[in-house]
Amino acid sequence: MWNDQLDAKLLRLRREGLSFSEVAERMGVSRNTVLGRAQRLAGKKFPSQTARSELRRRANDARARQVAAKAKVTSRKLKKDLASGVPRDVAVRTALDLGAAPKLVADIIGVSSQRVCQIMRES
Repeated sequence: MWNDQLDAKLLRLRREGLSFSEVAERMGVSRNTVLGRAQRLAGKKFPSQTARSELRRRANDARARQVAAKAKVTSRKLKKDLASGVPRDVAVRTALDLGAAPKLVADIIGVSSQRVCQIMRES
């Protein structure tokens, strides 16, 4: 709902000395809406915002660690299979079945991601 014009109006009314209740009445919104927006414009972060940001960051970090660990395991297995003479298409299919990203497999075997997808469809 907030845009630059409403933000400017809120700040102008506050500079004129109106209370949050008076500003809210003139703008047709609740007092808490005006109060919260004024505080956000002033740069205040609410505890709930900080907590949500921290939870999101932790979840993203955990997900990134899981993806990296999975990539490490699957790339190691793919390299081992290729070194031991397993046919390339079979090794690629096995790596993809284990959850390896086509880009990772493509980088290891030296082909494009599209070729890896073709190998996947063909097998």
